[in-house]
Amino acid sequence: METLHEIFDGQIKQIQDNQDTSRKKTDALEMCKIKTILDSPNIQTDTPKGLTYHVWFWLTFLCNLRGGDPKRLKNSWIVLNENHSIEVNISCEKNNAGGAKNPYNSGRHNYIPPDLPNNYLPVADILLYQSKRLKNCKISEFFLRINTPQEIYHGN
Repeated sequence: METLHEIFDGQIKQIQDNQDTSRKKTDALEMCKIKTILDSPNIQTDTPKGLTYHVWFWLTFLCNLRGGDPKRLKNSWIVLNENHSIEVNISCEKNNAGGAKNPYNSGRHNYIPPDLPNNYLPVADILLYQSKRLKNCKISEFFLRINTPQEIYHGN
């Protein structure tokens, strides 16, 4: 996810450079900057890596995930509702209360509303990503690692 980090880091640095100095790193991104990130050619949904980056952004942004939280997401925690919204039920928090290792700790429930027409489509992107998953995949994690040709050549 280094390219995605570079996109976000570059956007955040640009915001800090162009705005007043009273802005803190913890301040929220403005809508125009979020649109710039979503419209970046590096995270378009027409390639596997772009789709992964796009879904990673949606889940991180809409569910307020931090650090390595997206890596620990399980496929079963992301549930499509009848009204075409998505619930992301994270079973635990990242605070030494058991973490992802103890799924019986209470966690948080995030709600992603149904997609609006003529707008960005987080639900459709997440469902598209899930549809690309092999039916016989035995790994429970939501995000699967993309192998590069060099790694495949070396047998990793």
